[in-house]
Amino acid sequence: MLLFLLFTTVFANWVQINENSGPVYNTEENALLSGRKNAATWSIGSDVYILGGKADDGRTNDFWKYEIKAKRWFWQPNPPTELNIRSGSSQWSLNGLLWLYGGRNDSTTQHALDDLWSYNPATREWKQYFTNINPGPRYGCSFWKDESNNYMYLFGGKSNSVDILDDIWRFDFKSSSWSSVPPPENMGSFDDSVTTSIDNNVYFFGKKFFRLNTKTMTLTDLECESICPDKRDDSVMWSGGDNIYLFGGRINNKIYGDFWVYHTQENHWQELTGTNPFPRWGSNFAQTRSGNLYMLGGQEQDSSLLSNDFWSYTWDDVETNTTVSPTLNNNYTAILNIIYGISITILVLSLFSCTLLTASFYIYKNRQREVIKIGEDRAPNEIALNVTL
Repeated sequence: MLLFLLFTTVFANWVQINENSGPVYNTEENALLSGRKNAATWSIGSDVYILGGKADDGRTNDFWKYEIKAKRWFWQPNPPTELNIRSGSSQWSLNGLLWLYGGRNDSTTQHALDDLWSYNPATREWKQYFTNINPGPRYGCSFWKDESNNYMYLFGGKSNSVDILDDIWRFDFKSSSWSSVPPPENMGSFDDSVTTSIDNNVYFFGKKFFRLNTKTMTLTDLECESICPDKRDDSVMWSGGDNIYLFGGRINNKIYGDFWVYHTQENHWQELTGTNPFPRWGSNFAQTRSGNLYMLGGQEQDSSLLSNDFWSYTWDDVETNTTVSPTLNNNYTAILNIIYGISITILVLSLFSCTLLTASFYIYKNRQREVIKIGEDRAPNEIALNVTL
C-alpha cells in the first residue's frame, strides 16, 4: 500500500494584546477604551467593534473599533443621541452590517430598551428600524443568526419587571420585520446565557446546557454527570471546528477563570489547564470569520473596578487537503480519538480505485499553556508533519 498523508497540527494560545490600564480618549495610536462589561461586541472583516456596556461610572454608549491588522484601537464618532447608553444588548453581524437590539440603561424603572439599530462600517452610518411589532423591552438575551436565510434570532432575557422571559423572536432581514417563533417544549426561561453555533445547531450554556436544532426546532439536553464545568452565567463561549470552548463566568458570588472544551462529536467535556486570563464575568467578546476570538475586560475577581485588558485566542490557518493515487480495494473510514486532545480523521481509499484522499487532523494544545504578550519572542507553536507510508 502506498499512501501519502499530510498532517497539519494547530496549537492555540491566549495572547494578551494590552494590559489593564487607564483609558485614553483621543485619536492617537495610544487610544484605549475604558474598562467595561456586557457591551455590544461584533466582528466584521478584520475589525472588532464595541459599543457601550457598563463602565465604572455607569453605562455608556461610546463606540470603538479595533483594527486587528494595525493592532490598535480607534475611538469612533458618537452614535446618534437616540441610541441611548446601554449594556446587555443582543447583537449580530449580518450582510455587512452590525445589528443591535435592546439592552438596559441606568433608569431605575423603565430600564429595558426595545430599539433596533444597524451600523454600516463602509459608510459609518447608523440606522434605526421601526416595526409594527417587536420582542418588547428586554436585555440579557441569548441570540444567534441564520445567515443562509438572513434571519436574526433572540431568546429570553429580562423585561422591565425583571421577569425572565421564555419566547423566541426572529427578525427577517429581507422584509425588515419581527415575528414570534414557538419555542420547543421544556426550553424554559433564562437570561445571561451564552450561545455559539455549529452548522444548524445552536448550543446554549448558562444555568442549563442544551442544543437547539434550528431546522427542526428540537431541543437536546446535554447535561452531564461526570467531568464538566459548573453551570454559570455571563461566560465567554465560541466554536472551533466541531468543538466548543468556554471560559469564565459567574454564579451567585463565585467568579470563574477555568477554561473548557466540549467535544460535540464525542459528547464530553475536557478542562484545559494552564495560564489563562484572570477569572472574570461579563466579558465583551466576538469571534472572527477565521475562528479567532477577541475578548475585552469584564468584571474581575476581588476587584470593584472593571478591566479593559484585551486578549485573543487565535488559530492559524489549517491545511486540510492532500492528493494521492492509491490502488486499493474497498473504502474505509477510520476515526481515531487519542487522548491529550488529538483527533484524527483519515479517509482511506483502497486498492484498484483511483480516487482522492483527504486527510486532516487538529491537535489543540491540552497541556501547559503560556500567556504570550504581543512583541515577545516565542518559538512557533505550529508544526507540519509529512508522513509517507
